[in-house]
Amino acid sequence: MDKDKIIFIKKFLYDLQTRFLKDLNLPISLKTFAEPRNKHNFKHICKLIDIIPELGYKGNLLDIGLGSGKQLFSIVQAKNYNFYSIEHPKMNELLKYNYFRNLIARFNIHLKRVDIVKSNLPYKDNFFDVVVFNNIIEHMQPGDVFSVLREIHRILRKDGILIVETPNIFSLVHRIKAVFGIDFGYDLGEAFINKRGYPSHIKEYSINEIKILLKNYGFRTDKLIMSQLQYGKPIIDAIVNIPVFFWPYARNTILVTAKKINML
Repeated sequence: MDKDKIIFIKKFLYDLQTRFLKDLNLPISLKTFAEPRNKHNFKHICKLIDIIPELGYKGNLLDIGLGSGKQLFSIVQAKNYNFYSIEHPKMNELLKYNYFRNLIARFNIHLKRVDIVKSNLPYKDNFFDVVVFNNIIEHMQPGDVFSVLREIHRILRKDGILIVETPNIFSLVHRIKAVFGIDFGYDLGEAFINKRGYPSHIKEYSINEIKILLKNYGFRTDKLIMSQLQYGKPIIDAIVNIPVFFWPYARNTILVTAKKINML
């Protein structure tokens, strides 16, 4: 990306995050995990944008899990695709705000409300050039991940790109927790699941597990990026950032790009 586009996206993310915190009645100064105004996290978003290929035509891109929109809205401003997104029917926190709905309309995002665990992906075979499937699989039962990967394989064109981002089970913080017998903080409460539609993290993955998953469901891993997204807690971030700089496999986020191959 050129410098002007990077500056524009950075300002856009700052404004979006500020509005997001206000809507949740949280202080604007609050630092949260993966908060995009942090330079480490913004660099990660730029890496994600850069690995999305430039095509010789206007292709189709699907983002599974719109969430706060910061990821897809950033991609929209840097890449030339027809943009589609899926969000869970129970995820209404942001969609009730006019500004968020206006952004979806402004960027011409074709949004569908689908529970991907209970329904097939509502698209034709071989329709998409790129599918972004980020920070979703850790919220799913492994058996449900398998069925969704089959569906992603179906809707991707031959040689289409799948981008998967997920927490690293072998991150430095997780390793420290394991030594001291501290729980990873998974929330499997049935009441929480019924209210929101999905639980907090059910299973996090290692790099090898991600590669095996992708291979088993018709994908060839092309690129692996390890990032250290910031926790928003200055003491923890300061302690962790130094060792993971030299030890990339202990960073807390795995970003993988994979290409569809003829299988399944």
